[in-house]
Amino acid sequence: MTVSYILDSSTSTVGSFLRILFRWRGSVWKSVLVEVIVWIVLYYIVFSIYRFSLDTIQQKMFESIGRHIDIRLHLLPLTFMLGFFVTIVVDRWKNIFQNIGFIDSAAFYINTYIRGDETEINNQRRTLLRYLCLTQVLVLRDISVPVRKRFPNLDSLVDSGLLKKNERELLENIPSVGFNNYWIPINWIFVICYRLRLCGNIVADMLMNAILNEVKVFKEKLQILCNYDWVPVPLAYPQVVFLAVRIYFLLCLVSRQYRINEHEKKQNEEYLQIDRIIPLMTILELFFIMGWVKVAEALLNPLGEDDDDFECNFIIDRNIAMAMTMAEMCYDKTPEQIISEDSCDDLFNPKTELTPLYAESIATQPQHPLVGSATLCNLPEEHLPVRMVERQQELKRGSNVDDSLSNTNSTELSTEKGLNLRRFSNISMKKLRNMRQSISIPIQPRFCGGKLSKISEKQIEQIKNGWPAENLKNSLHTLEKLDETLERQNDITKLPARKLSAPVLLTTTSSLPTPTSPEKQKPTRPFHLPLAPVNEDENLESEENPCNNKCQTRRGRINLNYKFFC
Repeated sequence: MTVSYILDSSTSTVGSFLRILFRWRGSVWKSVLVEVIVWIVLYYIVFSIYRFSLDTIQQKMFESIGRHIDIRLHLLPLTFMLGFFVTIVVDRWKNIFQNIGFIDSAAFYINTYIRGDETEINNQRRTLLRYLCLTQVLVLRDISVPVRKRFPNLDSLVDSGLLKKNERELLENIPSVGFNNYWIPINWIFVICYRLRLCGNIVADMLMNAILNEVKVFKEKLQILCNYDWVPVPLAYPQVVFLAVRIYFLLCLVSRQYRINEHEKKQNEEYLQIDRIIPLMTILELFFIMGWVKVAEALLNPLGEDDDDFECNFIIDRNIAMAMTMAEMCYDKTPEQIISEDSCDDLFNPKTELTPLYAESIATQPQHPLVGSATLCNLPEEHLPVRMVERQQELKRGSNVDDSLSNTNSTELSTEKGLNLRRFSNISMKKLRNMRQSISIPIQPRFCGGKLSKISEKQIEQIKNGWPAENLKNSLHTLEKLDETLERQNDITKLPARKLSAPVLLTTTSSLPTPTSPEKQKPTRPFHLPLAPVNEDENLESEENPCNNKCQTRRGRINLNYKFFC
């Protein structure tokens, strides 16, 4: 009893919308017509009593009650309850349809893997497929009203040919002990398949298992249908939803009445409200919300007799016809494979150009092929040369990059070239130890005679070829080596201060030893060692004088950047 409107909505036009809107069978008009008419009749009954049967005092009391209800009517969460309920119902409806049971897969396996042209073997194939259809009918006649009306008893199954008399006697003689007997035809299928395997009509155990697995899947789908019929949505939920909607519109009979005495007091205002003889907005609200409820009621049991319920009888007829036709007329039959030497006879010959054909009426319609959207960008032509360079990654402070020092390519800087180590030497060892918590990627500076040694070409190649920098993370050994180096190189602090002519480059080395017991630390932000440019003739202040350090800080800072190769 499914209502199909897909053809009318094949194109999105005003005409298709109108064709769908003015359908009657399965439409919202048919669903809510009775409720809307009943509500309008009740509204005008209350309207007449309020206008003509009550005196002024009683009218004012009625108006106060209506005002009180109207103010608090929004406290009923209709939208939330209906939305959640319809979601649950649609999910059940979808799962029931997915497990309704189509016999195609099992029929393909049975018709292909059971070999033999003899009459007995053909009869066995047909019997197996008939048992599958019989199982489906036994299930659906217990959960679907239309199928129950079609097959009210076992005699009707015998008359329809799905069940033979001897099979009926065997079916009735097996005690059900108060439970259903859907499993009996499935058991017959398993036994027959085993006998066919012993006789060699099923040539391998793997093929027999494939047939039985398809039968098992078919049976499991029918079991899911039984489970949905056995355990529906908890009764309290549909009761709450359906009752809340009806009560809401019953209260609207009082709250949506036009209050005479209240609006007479407002005649001196800028606007004058029109007497609401027809509650148009309330009728529209009733139409939409009640239609929403009717959708949920129809989907709650899709195996019933509503306009949009599943066509279970059609599914049974279709499975029987397809299974019997496949077993009787399609066993081991395929078209003759003709190899034509003339390429004109084979339009899909790989030696010729493949040109798909269309009907002449639609051959000129435009197509929108599968083409990547990025291919439409205006980029240089593919034949033009493009220079490819390495990407230089730099250590960042937060989210900002020091652009002034980002383009340096130096690998060797010395004090003779103007390296100012004044501020570097004034940093106390205690402060260096505290900086351990600020290091995110450790480095290993190498001092040789008052200058930073040049990194070897082999180490540079290792770093450029993808030496993972994460192996250097959280290495306290590096900072300890830095402390020891500074302590040994005390003579560096006695060197005359020079202006910084180039940024200091500290590179990672592949010879960094792994600490024996590194501590697990959280990744932190990298730090920069501040350097202050001073005059060459200026004397070095001692570490113990904090005032000089403070003054040096105010003169200016140059961040010590760390450049890493990847």
